[in-house]
Amino acid sequence: MDGSEEFACTVSVQGDRAFVAIRGELDAATGPSVSETVHALTGDGLAGVVIDLDDVTFVDSRGLSVLLESHREATDRKMTLMVRNPQPAVQRLLRITGVDAVLLDGQTAD
Repeated sequence: MDGSEEFACTVSVQGDRAFVAIRGELDAATGPSVSETVHALTGDGLAGVVIDLDDVTFVDSRGLSVLLESHREATDRKMTLMVRNPQPAVQRLLRITGVDAVLLDGQTAD
């Protein structure tokens, strides 16, 4: 079954920050959509982007790569990019790969 059927990526802007809420799986099939969304936002003159993973059930290596590439792009444009609300399995992936310190800004899911 293709997990991307339930995928959604919605954007809201509050002040000088964009909030990207992702639902479903963040993987090779859905990663390009997230990447395109963040890329468009980094050109909008915002101070930062917050990616909410509260409704993300799975992240594979491509999804993780998208998050890191998006973070690098935001940093290159003098913006912040943070990930919030990862589910325990996603939190574990971020911790095991060592990118939690970069993406989560000191947050824990405990």
